[in-house]
Amino acid sequence: MAQAAGRGKLADSHPSPDYLGGFIHFSNGVHGVIECGAGAPDVPEVPYWWRKCRLGAQGTDGFAEVMTGGGWRAVTKTGFCSGGGSMNYDLDMPPYVAEMADWLDDEKKVHACNFWHGLGRL
Repeated sequence: MAQAAGRGKLADSHPSPDYLGGFIHFSNGVHGVIECGAGAPDVPEVPYWWRKCRLGAQGTDGFAEVMTGGGWRAVTKTGFCSGGGSMNYDLDMPPYVAEMADWLDDEKKVHACNFWHGLGRL
């Protein structure tokens, strides 16, 4: 289930709603929450406004979340752990784009970010 609100940025050069929130319920009982935009809770650990979004999953024994440009953290029944991480375009984009080119050249080399692949149906 998801919801988008706000039309203020739809005419922008990078069109997007002002707020996007989504809720995921996995078959194993894990619940996920996706929020981004001006209406989402602030992510003070992340310095740049355009990266203030997070993806989290909550289970019966804890939670885990990743913050775009701000690393990750988790609380489990054995304790707390966290780590850094941020996208490095110089290192991360070339293999991503190369995989797209491979897929265009050979339809059997489906990109890892393909919708059906991500859904686990490939």
